[in-house]
Amino acid sequence: MDPIASSIEISSTEAHDGIPVLEPYMFLGLNPSIKGNATYLTDHNIIYPAGGVLVIHDYVQQEQKYIKLPDASKVISRIVISPNKKLVAVAEEGDKPCIILYDLSTLKKKKVLGLPYESSVHQFASVTFTHDSKYVLAVTGDPDWMMLQYNWTKGKVETSVKANNPPASPGPVVQVAANPSDSSIVSVVGPGLFRLLASSEMAWRQFGFQKAENLPFSSVCWLAARGGQGIIGINLLQEGFKAEDNGENEVRCLVSFSKGFAYSCYSGSVFLYEKETAIRYRKMNVFKIDAGDIKDGSSKDMNKIQNISVSPTQEALLCTTRRMQIYFVKLWGKDVAQGAEINFNMIGVSLHHGPVAGLSLCSWKQIMMTCGELDHIVRIWDYTNTTVILEKKYPESIYPIRPHPTGLYAVMGFEDRLEYKLVLIDDLKSIRTFHIRECNEARFSNSGHMFAAANMFDIQIYSTITFHLIFTFKGHKGKINTLLWTQNDLVLLSCGEDGSYCEWDLFEGKNVSHITTDSCQNGLAAASNKTAYCVSKNGILREILYACLVPKTFKSQESLPPIALKKIGQLLSDVDEEKLKVELGVWSQISKASLNADYNYEMKLSYDDQTLITCSQDGTMCIWKVTKAEGKQIAMDPQFTYSNEILIGKSELREKINTIGQLSVRIKELDQDQVLRTRQMETAHKEKVEELRSGYCTAIEELKEKNQELEMTHTVEIDKINTQIDETKVEHDQEMARLEKNYEEKLVVEFQKYTELQEKFEIWKNEFDKKYEELKDIKQLEIEEIIASYELKVKEEEAKLEQLHADLKQRNIKHEENKNLIEDDTDKEVVELRTVNEAHLQTEREANIKLKADTHMMKNRFVLAQREIEDLNIKVVSLHKEQKQLKIVIKGIEKDINDLNKENTERDNLIHEKEKGIYELKMKHQELEKFKNILDYKMEDTREQLKPKENEIKKRSEQLTEMNAEKDRILVQKAELEFENRRLLDKLRGSKAALAEEVEKNKAAKAELTQILKGVLSAHDVIDQPHRLKEAVKKLCYQTKSPAEGVVDKTGDHELGSDLVKKIEHFEKCLDIYTHLQGKLSKSSSNKNCKLKSNNTWLVMERNKLRQELEMMQNHVKDLKCVVGANAARMMPSDARKKLQAALKTREEIKSLYNGKVQVYIEQISALQKKLDKLHKKCRESELRKDLGESPS
Repeated sequence: MDPIASSIEISSTEAHDGIPVLEPYMFLGLNPSIKGNATYLTDHNIIYPAGGVLVIHDYVQQEQKYIKLPDASKVISRIVISPNKKLVAVAEEGDKPCIILYDLSTLKKKKVLGLPYESSVHQFASVTFTHDSKYVLAVTGDPDWMMLQYNWTKGKVETSVKANNPPASPGPVVQVAANPSDSSIVSVVGPGLFRLLASSEMAWRQFGFQKAENLPFSSVCWLAARGGQGIIGINLLQEGFKAEDNGENEVRCLVSFSKGFAYSCYSGSVFLYEKETAIRYRKMNVFKIDAGDIKDGSSKDMNKIQNISVSPTQEALLCTTRRMQIYFVKLWGKDVAQGAEINFNMIGVSLHHGPVAGLSLCSWKQIMMTCGELDHIVRIWDYTNTTVILEKKYPESIYPIRPHPTGLYAVMGFEDRLEYKLVLIDDLKSIRTFHIRECNEARFSNSGHMFAAANMFDIQIYSTITFHLIFTFKGHKGKINTLLWTQNDLVLLSCGEDGSYCEWDLFEGKNVSHITTDSCQNGLAAASNKTAYCVSKNGILREILYACLVPKTFKSQESLPPIALKKIGQLLSDVDEEKLKVELGVWSQISKASLNADYNYEMKLSYDDQTLITCSQDGTMCIWKVTKAEGKQIAMDPQFTYSNEILIGKSELREKINTIGQLSVRIKELDQDQVLRTRQMETAHKEKVEELRSGYCTAIEELKEKNQELEMTHTVEIDKINTQIDETKVEHDQEMARLEKNYEEKLVVEFQKYTELQEKFEIWKNEFDKKYEELKDIKQLEIEEIIASYELKVKEEEAKLEQLHADLKQRNIKHEENKNLIEDDTDKEVVELRTVNEAHLQTEREANIKLKADTHMMKNRFVLAQREIEDLNIKVVSLHKEQKQLKIVIKGIEKDINDLNKENTERDNLIHEKEKGIYELKMKHQELEKFKNILDYKMEDTREQLKPKENEIKKRSEQLTEMNAEKDRILVQKAELEFENRRLLDKLRGSKAALAEEVEKNKAAKAELTQILKGVLSAHDVIDQPHRLKEAVKKLCYQTKSPAEGVVDKTGDHELGSDLVKKIEHFEKCLDIYTHLQGKLSKSSSNKNCKLKSNNTWLVMERNKLRQELEMMQNHVKDLKCVVGANAARMMPSDARKKLQAALKTREEIKSLYNGKVQVYIEQISALQKKLDKLHKKCRESELRKDLGESPS
């Protein structure tokens, strides 16, 4: 059982006073290996297993409830929800498998259902409830395969039967499905197994026998409650029942509901079919899951659907894959496109797949950082509302991940480096890289001004301001697994895998103490300024006080997890069956809790001691709230508040501010433009709307009169049509009787042809099988001959190499003998010369000197000969290696031959399958040809019936075209006259506007002159006073400027108004023209064409009906032709012969290819032989040179 999945249940009577209590706030995770691991309870509540609990999650309100599972050692195989959503059944594996029922309202255990007999069964293959939720149907696994019907209220088995059907189908049982309306009928399926069982008088009997020996059924469900219709998922790879055949085509999940059904077949795909009728379903959508690869599996394997569930209102569908994630999608709605591929959405946040490699919390912010061991994703969470703030994926493994106390920086370790990163709003930006390989541990100081990193056996201290290396501590002999800072940041504590514990003084930069003990192998748990706590692998917790081990210990049955230290002196930890409370310096009480510490991976306590975050090895995480800890939590500063600030680049911030400003200006401009347009539209269209209303009122009254006339004519036409329909029915019945007689005769003839073709096909098949067996035998003999020839050639080459080794050995022996003889001869000559030539000492000394020189030369030659021998030996060794490589190549060739044999067998199987398909497609083709002939005959009849009506339609359409042409001619003449009139009016308006402008300018000039005269007179009065004269002149200048500007503005407004008036007048005239023409046309043609219109409307309706029928028939014929074309596109016997010839050609090509390779190897061996001959020649030449050198002596 996962510890973080379970809730602590300590009542007030059980809990000791003064011990804080943990309450689960939010659980994140999923167990993807359990069948039925996610199911809807309501539209917003989902139940799923995680660790040691069942989680009931409301993903809208973000609330959770938990059902605690009793035994952590038991493996859960499947979870099933009752139809009334009141019970959940959990099937456990083990020596005595059982089914535990839980009440979803009270979240407590209801009943335990076990096996009623002794058996070697370890699990239940399938479990389900009946429709009334009164019985539980369970099928045991191998070797029994018994179906048991439990009455769970009584807790006993009422009936039982053998689920499979030996010896006909002894295979495994995959699923049992209860009838949705009758609890006495079930369906059992499996590979080669399909049984319908009914219960009567406490016994099960099979009915509706079906042959299913060759069908690998994978899942089953009932479609209709009354009709008893079912749908069965079949593995499309019908190659047997081996595990490797269960590929991506297998139907793994199948679920039905009142609106249709859904199933999963390919990787990450769910197919939805909507119910149209009781026996017809239409494909609606394909829902897909799009997720990337991870370390231990590709996206194709990880996206395979494991479970499907539909909400009670049938509006949404959820599914699970092999990832720790639940996905959902809406099935219906306005925003859901039909016939398209739609992606699933995740429920909740994106989670890690696999173990969480790192977990760290921040002091200034309520965030935590995690990284996945398999998915290589780094996530930053807000643990107060369980949301992901930032997510980034890396292509390589991440070792430690530690945030700075401010939350604005972080250090991350990779295989070959340690990076110091900025935590931005949407990215992690690297600003400094430290070349530390496989840094598995790093830790910021509590103040954040330094950080320590483990570099194998050394510890490096860096400054977070200058990034300089401050200290390098050496002293560990094993890999460092834990680094901890004391609360005052003056001492760094380290622990290694070899059990060594060290304290490092950062003020002096030296090792203060060093302890080696087995108690520190699992790392340090917590530390204060004076005390540290370490954990051993055998579950012993030891206290280290002033660098000395305290004798008192606490031992549990399992190894302790990392624990979190309270800042003021408490230590809260989870152990196997107990919760340990440790006050600093004193080991006190032990109270019982329901967490198992064996699976704890990381455990961190928040800065304010109110939240605890834990994660386990299966990737699940839990956020706990610490309660009943009054007076034991850290005394927080009343002015302290958590920071919400983030880092953002200066350029990026400027860009965003600029874009915001530009968008706000643009919005204001659009608002102003919209206001102006609306005003202009309102003024322009007021009069038109009034005119249109009056026109529409008159038109409506006219149309009412026309409708009354049309109704009268329509009733008369309906009577005529009814009489015609009765006549056509009688004719149709007579024609059908005649056609049935003709088709019966044709069917007899076609059946005789079919029997003859079938006999020919059997004869051809037998001949083909015989030829195939003969070719197979010939091919096997040729392969054996090739292998034998290769083996003979290899043996010959090995014999040649052995002969060469023997020759080398003999030559070495001869060389040693010659060397010994030469040495003996030289010694004899020296002795003879000494005895004979004593008198001639002076002369003999000179001869002796010459002889010494000769011996020195011979020794040099001997050294050279030895070197040549060593070179030859090296070459012989290289030849041995080449021989081994040739043997490896020969083995590879043999493997290729075996692979080719396997390919041939696979091709034979494919040919056999395609022959079966050809036979089936021929049968379908014949049936479709018959149906096609019937449809062709019906199409000819309908065409003949349509010909007279089409002629009438053509005549009426010609009349309409002539009338339209006349109308267009009149309109064109009128438009030309109106255009000429408008042109003259525009000229008149232009001249009037120019005249008005000149008048306005004249008036403005006169006004300006009067003002100038007034100003000159006023200035003349003060001509003796310079200061007042200056002010008068300024005032005169100012007064003469403003009128001109005003005139310009008025002329601009006048131009804008004149343009609007022109447009309005133009639109009004066009409208008058069109209304006038419409009135004339309606008056002139109302009397003449009244009857033509009525007849035309009736003919148009008839034509449309006939066209619709014709289109339906044509589409049906097209579908049939497509089916026939698809059947015709399959493989014919001629194609099979061509493929067989291609296979034979490939065998000949393979033979020629391998002959070429053997020829290359023979050439290489001949080249090596030439090299050896050259070496022999060199040896002989050296021997001859030695002989020539000895002759002078």
